[in-house]
Amino acid sequence: MNLAIGIDPGYKQTGIVIREATARDKIIGYAVLSCPRNGSPVQRARNLANKIVRIIEELILEYRETEDWKSGGLSNKLLWAENEFVIEMPVFANNPDTFTVQVRLVEEVEQEIESTFRGTLREIMPTSSKYLAAKKGNASKVDVAEASPFNIADFPDEETWTTVADAWAHSLAAFSNTVGKVYDLKKAKENKVRVLLTFPPGLKNVYEDN
Repeated sequence: MNLAIGIDPGYKQTGIVIREATARDKIIGYAVLSCPRNGSPVQRARNLANKIVRIIEELILEYRETEDWKSGGLSNKLLWAENEFVIEMPVFANNPDTFTVQVRLVEEVEQEIESTFRGTLREIMPTSSKYLAAKKGNASKVDVAEASPFNIADFPDEETWTTVADAWAHSLAAFSNTVGKVYDLKKAKENKVRVLLTFPPGLKNVYEDN
């Protein structure tokens, strides 16, 4: 069984949804996180990214205790290996500072995912996930939420509802052959950095990968 994990990153609210990849509305777990304004942009991005990955781990481990998991006879290795993570990429609007902060957060999240999980990572644009969810690339947040399996009555406010629904919409791109850009997390771990030059020259031998 494959798990599709959608992430809608943001400092004010980050949405996370985990579902069975073959079942559009079979939700395994979801969460909404928020990051305080105090601290540097680097600290905020790093702390939020770390918490996102920890929450994903907890949601998956929680699912292991359910009857669906136990009746499936799945191994821990299979569960972790077959995940696909889908994260929304920021779109530049008018403010370069805001865009830079958003990009930093996405990069931190991707690094945390790469260092923690196996499987694949997919980057998706907002218009693609809107189309997958609501059949319109220009769909509003409410349009996406109304097409999702989530009911606004189960959330404290509309913003939280639409944040979770956006994460669910991103998850719909998982294991697609046409949407987004995909990276194999195992191959990412195998990449090596070559030391081309150092001064003093002897340092090159110290830091060169074998």
